Amino acid sequence: MISRTSDRYERLQDLLTDRAIEGLGIEEQLETQQLLREYPDVDADAFDRTLAMLDVGQNPAVEPVPAELLDRLHEQADRWCDLNLTDPSHTTPELTDQAASQSSAATKSAGSHSFLSWGGWLAAAACLLIALFAWMPGTSNSPNRAMNKLVQSAPDLMMLNWDATDDPAAEAGVSGEVFWSSARQEGYMRIRNLKMNDPNVEQYQLWIFDQNRPEATPVDGGVFDIDREGEVVIPIRAKLPVEKPVMFAVTVEQPGGVVVSNRDRIPILAQVNPGPCEDTN
Repeated sequence: MISRTSDRYERLQDLLTDRAIEGLGIEEQLETQQLLREYPDVDADAFDRTLAMLDVGQNPAVEPVPAELLDRLHEQADRWCDLNLTDPSHTTPELTDQAASQSSAATKSAGSHSFLSWGGWLAAAACLLIALFAWMPGTSNSPNRAMNKLVQSAPDLMMLNWDATDDPAAEAGVSGEVFWSSARQEGYMRIRNLKMNDPNVEQYQLWIFDQNRPEATPVDGGVFDIDREGEVVIPIRAKLPVEKPVMFAVTVEQPGGVVVSNRDRIPILAQVNPGPCEDTN
């Protein structure tokens, strides 16, 4: 039986924590993969889920959790920690009072576990977030989590900042970033303070200008809506392969979008540097 109190096990926990919070370098990624092969029962994404729930918790569009449900989540989180801190392979979602009672004595001997070294308050918070994650629908594949994974793992990641124009849709002062990986043909837009739209009247549409394509025919990156104030994360849905993007531009179009935009309204754009695609009109 593989010891879960060994230095290598604790090293794995530290690496997974670092990966969730700030990402890992190439050597640390390779070390993590090696340690995960040694400990195949470790949930490699547990810390990522915890961070994802922090994002969800800060999202103003998420309705408050009812007090009664929050009390039950606290209780279940305590039980989850009692079982899982001493037995990481435990994945049973149904936690009984008897199981929690039997595990409480074992938990007292788990002081050497690196998870406890965070301090009691952070460990409790993490356990609560994991329990809440299990309750919240649709968070396992949330755009926030997918974006974070891309940012942490794509070696060719491109990040560009949005610039706002004088279009009325950007009057609140839009900011944010575009993340794109040509190797994976995957990307996300993080946008703050873009004006909410009525999808029955107009919708936003992303256009991707590729160095290998004519400026007159940028790649359609998908139609989207802004349904709340503040920050949103939106997946990029490129209709064609994009190899060398030089600019991303968001236009305001009719419902459903268009095949070719007249580019009359461009509230935000992000470009590699001023170049041939700078003038989009």
